[in-house]
Amino acid sequence: MSNEFFYEIFDYLDVRTIYQSFNNLNHRFQRLLNSSSLLFRIIERAFDFINNCKQIIHPNKHQIFSINLELTFRMNEIFLPFNIDSSLNRLESIVLSNMYSSTFWPFLLKLSYLPRLFSLTIHMHANVTNLTEIYQKILALPVLKYYKCSITSSTASAFLPIATDKQFSSIEYLVISHFCNFEQLAAIIFYTPKILRLSFTYHDLEDNKIILPMTLINLTHLSLSLLEMKFDEFELICKVLNGFFR
Repeated sequence: MSNEFFYEIFDYLDVRTIYQSFNNLNHRFQRLLNSSSLLFRIIERAFDFINNCKQIIHPNKHQIFSINLELTFRMNEIFLPFNIDSSLNRLESIVLSNMYSSTFWPFLLKLSYLPRLFSLTIHMHANVTNLTEIYQKILALPVLKYYKCSITSSTASAFLPIATDKQFSSIEYLVISHFCNFEQLAAIIFYTPKILRLSFTYHDLEDNKIILPMTLINLTHLSLSLLEMKFDEFELICKVLNGFFR
């Protein structure tokens, strides 16, 4: 069977499964695993990730395509053995679950080293309340196309200054999966003039501030999550949105 056939099989497997099944099997598979044509997907729990860093992950950083980690409370251990740097030059997607703000910040500062980070999904722990600096750093990433921020806290908020031309983000798909009013939303999407898809959770029935309409000429999809809202309140939201995105 051709090498391409095995590469297609490897596309369905995470890096740990590939190594457990094919590493040191024979000379041919060893060459396949070391080939620059093979990209690895990491799907791990925190404990497994730490154990695999030295043997599998570190030697193959230049082949890592995506990272999907389910973290634990002791997540400092994640970042000690794993250094985010420019050697991760094929990494395009990161998904991190159960993030804590105290250890997320050092990680966030290193994301600018990743030249091909197109997709970032962060599921934040409920102890996070101030998202302003987090959004400022995320929106400044040079090639990011997709960003999802998910948090269960009802007090989380992000109040950003209005963007200048030099601060515009490359994001095209934005998912705000935390409570957000129109004032906060306006500040965020002023940074994303290229946005195609927007999804957000609205929460503030007393949000009656006047928001200047903005022209999002590329927007094709809008998803709005509303919680415990009466129909007349929903009708008011529709009128606001009509002027908000014209």
